[in-house]
Amino acid sequence: MQAVSGGSRSPDSGGVMSTDLVRVYLNTIGKTPLLTAEQEVDLSKRIEAGLYAERLLIETPRLSATRRRDYQTLAEDGRAAKKAMLEANLRLVVSLAKRYTGHGMSFLDLIQEGNLGLIRAVEKFDYAKGFKFSTYATWWIRQAITRAMADSGRTIRLPVHLAEQVNKVVRTRRRIQQTLEREPTHEEIGVELDITPERVAELLDHSRDLVSLDQAVGSDEQSRFGDFIEDADAPVAEDAVAFQMMRQDL
Repeated sequence: MQAVSGGSRSPDSGGVMSTDLVRVYLNTIGKTPLLTAEQEVDLSKRIEAGLYAERLLIETPRLSATRRRDYQTLAEDGRAAKKAMLEANLRLVVSLAKRYTGHGMSFLDLIQEGNLGLIRAVEKFDYAKGFKFSTYATWWIRQAITRAMADSGRTIRLPVHLAEQVNKVVRTRRRIQQTLEREPTHEEIGVELDITPERVAELLDHSRDLVSLDQAVGSDEQSRFGDFIEDADAPVAEDAVAFQMMRQDL
């Protein structure tokens, strides 16, 4: 997936550099054609099978050489399908991010946060339910953006140097959480940022302000934070991996 910019925040979302970065990014992602419904389903099946194969490779140490090779092939194909699905939907992130500009975060940062939501949507999408991927992904993208806006709002009154550290810890925690699918420990966050677990806990304490579930978000104020609570239901992958392996045998 194309990166929007470097890891640091843009100092001026209206500046020449930010404008140029956005223009280059939009030109790049605009070259990728949109997917048909059939292509979405095919990619989703491959992604689901690949994720399950990766899990089996980790959790089943005593696999036969043939079975391990089959799972590795599925995992690689799943990663390729995931990349294709992400790149074909980056314009959706940009479209949604535009609605949240002017609320304390730069356009580039909104896009980056939305891309994290898109990644999560690609991994969780259940093609069997018959929904369009864009409908499902919109929920995850908006959730990622609004959560980031909430985190940014909590640190706005802190000294600049401390606010930057808090934002860094919060974003790292969110990224690790998406990867591990659980809340990371202070030790895991500390290793990632090269700081002590105690310092991680201290910085996270600064981001503990509660956000009302009824708080309005977005420029139209039609959505509420409570609309974006994560659905814990995950698609079942066993059937997908079996289907993919059976198709390879034909």
